[in-house]
Amino acid sequence: MESYYEGLREPDPDPEPEPEPEPLVAVLDDLDAEPEAEDEPEPQPAPGGASGEDGERPAIRFGVVLCTLAVIALAAGGVATLFTWWTPNAFLPNESVDQLSVALATQSSLAVPPPPTSTPEPTPDISPTPEPPPVPRIGIVAGHSGVHPSSGQPDPGSVCPDGLTEAEVNMMIATQVVDWLRQHGYEVDLLEEFDSRLPGYQANALVSIHADSCDYINEVATGFKVASFAESNSPEEDARLVACLVNRYATTTGLQLHNSITFDMTQYHTFREVADTPGAIIEVGFLNLDREFLTQSPDVAALGIARGILCYLRNEPIDGPAGAPPPEQQPTPIP
Repeated sequence: MESYYEGLREPDPDPEPEPEPEPLVAVLDDLDAEPEAEDEPEPQPAPGGASGEDGERPAIRFGVVLCTLAVIALAAGGVATLFTWWTPNAFLPNESVDQLSVALATQSSLAVPPPPTSTPEPTPDISPTPEPPPVPRIGIVAGHSGVHPSSGQPDPGSVCPDGLTEAEVNMMIATQVVDWLRQHGYEVDLLEEFDSRLPGYQANALVSIHADSCDYINEVATGFKVASFAESNSPEEDARLVACLVNRYATTTGLQLHNSITFDMTQYHTFREVADTPGAIIEVGFLNLDREFLTQSPDVAALGIARGILCYLRNEPIDGPAGAPPPEQQPTPIP
């Protein structure tokens, strides 16, 4: 205590070196101790003329207390933080550990954001693609071709004195009709007289090609004939097909229509075999008086028949001029 009060005395004229400062704990002990009344000297003015209460020493005491309290608070906070971060399970009851685990798990589940909801992809359009319209099918019968079912032998049809047969002429013209129509995108079947495909055959049109007798009849036995089935289930369609063939064949070949329609033409056996198919039979000319045209120009005869079929399929005006087909529809020349 005396060392503390000695610091309040007036300095000696020849001051000795100041002693080392006492530790903070000693200073605090000195501050806490109450001085004895009999030993307390008269307050002396502080250097610089300040009083004891307003002087420099009381300010130093208050600052030291504040610093000490701050250090203690920081140390206590650090210890509390460390204890909070690291708490061994051995220090806690089992119930507290379980409750803490549940709380942490709940907090973790709440902290995780829910997975983003995926936008459903649009359902692809699986509606069926419309099918293109079917290509018209045409049946062309080469008269008397193949074998006759009753004899098992070829049926030549009319036979000329020099050996020319109707079956040969019919096949020449029918082959070129099929070729001409196929080149322009149509489905065409070349059929024999008694073809196995004929029963129940269905197409947009069927035409059977024949030639008239090679015998001399008279000077007017020339020209062509066209007829349909007398007992047809679609007489209007048959009549239109016949009208188109008559008009286009006449304007293309220059031959005249011969009106001697026979019973065999209107009761042609193939008409009874096909099912709901408009049909017609054409006699392309007489093998006697029209022989030169039929043997030298079968392509012209074929073109006239093809034009008649297209007139029907395209629903063209029947009485309109046949003319030549457009350039892109010209048939390939056949030798």
